[in-house]
Amino acid sequence: LKNSLVISPVLVFAHFKYIFQSKYFIGYFIGSKLVSNFIKCSYKHNPKNEHFLEKVFPILDLIGIDYDKDNLEYPMLKTKYYDIGSTDKYIVVAPYSNWKERQYPIDNYKKLINDLIHRYNYKIILIGSPGSNEIIFNKLISDLYVDNNLIDLTGKTSILEMNYLINKAQLFIGNDSGPANISYLTAKKSIVFFGSVRFENRLPLNNKLKSNILALDSRMSCKFFPCYNGYNAPTCINDKKYICLSETFVNVEQLNNILGGGVSEY
Repeated sequence: LKNSLVISPVLVFAHFKYIFQSKYFIGYFIGSKLVSNFIKCSYKHNPKNEHFLEKVFPILDLIGIDYDKDNLEYPMLKTKYYDIGSTDKYIVVAPYSNWKERQYPIDNYKKLINDLIHRYNYKIILIGSPGSNEIIFNKLISDLYVDNNLIDLTGKTSILEMNYLINKAQLFIGNDSGPANISYLTAKKSIVFFGSVRFENRLPLNNKLKSNILALDSRMSCKFFPCYNGYNAPTCINDKKYICLSETFVNVEQLNNILGGGVSEY
């Protein structure tokens, strides 16, 4: 490392040791302030009000790398085939979130899924991790359907298989989460619920990718929005009965726009 330039574009405390071993360093080694030993830095990232990629741009500027802030290049994700039978009209839903502040309420999911099945005639595929809480949560939805209208694959797919299912679906629906981040890059269309965080700070910085996403957060229903600081789950200071996204609904016009028409009321 003694002749190296070390770049830490995100805060990872394990990288701190490199500033004592490398010849040059630039990045985030202690906190949200950009530091370097070879060039003057004055930038400090504000994760509450800035896009999470904003922290990278000052580094690129200082080391002379060109980029288009509105049309960044994003990677193509690998996939692995997963056989779900003969259907070419299905929607993938990832309904679980580790944080209640980003959780679209389960009753809202039930209503949305019910309408997608019975009004739009779509098959629903639930996806998620093998975590016990996620399996239980998704089962509260899947137990409502005894026919083939809904397939619960929670904990049953690899990441590559999940990528495949999202890529082949007509639509992805989920909370701001890992599956949602996958959907930004591979889904035809996405509906993503952001809860306590401004969706402008999380969506891809690519106009084409962004045009495929319907993003909803709590800005219209909570005077304390946004309360997410960019690092830790927020502590709600609103009414104790308040639930983020409880007053957020996908309306018929939004569904028609993203699915290309279908129903007249919702």
